[in-house]
Amino acid sequence: MDLEALKQAAAQVASEAHEAELAHADLRSAETKLLSTLVELTQPALRALSSRPVVSSATTWHGAETDTVITRADWRGLYLGNGRVGPEQDHPRDNAGLYEGTDLFLRDDGQFVELTYEGRWSRWQGAGEHWTAHELLRSPEQVAAEYDVDSLAESLSAAVQKALGTRTKSAKAATERANKLKALTVLL
Repeated sequence: MDLEALKQAAAQVASEAHEAELAHADLRSAETKLLSTLVELTQPALRALSSRPVVSSATTWHGAETDTVITRADWRGLYLGNGRVGPEQDHPRDNAGLYEGTDLFLRDDGQFVELTYEGRWSRWQGAGEHWTAHELLRSPEQVAAEYDVDSLAESLSAAVQKALGTRTKSAKAATERANKLKALTVLL
């Protein structure tokens, strides 16, 4: 065994690891800056793009009747995922199981919030099912470290583009109706 070669190889590995750490820290910093800039740019439109997500659901059976109670968040947010919002069934081919999953939202106040779901589901007659979302505020640094920033940027961009021009027709109709009502009021 060549001890000098081992020493040089270990020093090289340590140097490469240090360079990689610096590069990844720089990348996280750039991704965080990008996220912060995206939030700042979309802030004026966030209220129009947002809705109040469901944060809990409970279904009980009363004979052949079901009763479902849902609770919505007290905040509005834009879902930043690609799939369906809400919890997923752990084994959908089974007759019972767990609800689980995580979704990321950008609230209309510019803060990120992560919803983590937990609960139970069942296909058994008479068995109830329920789930609850636990809310956790996330900083742009945390979001950049845990999520694909490019995907989040695409979700934000797509939401803005999809909403572009959709309010014009309803605003025009509301203005026309308001003008007619004002004119009618003057006649009375």
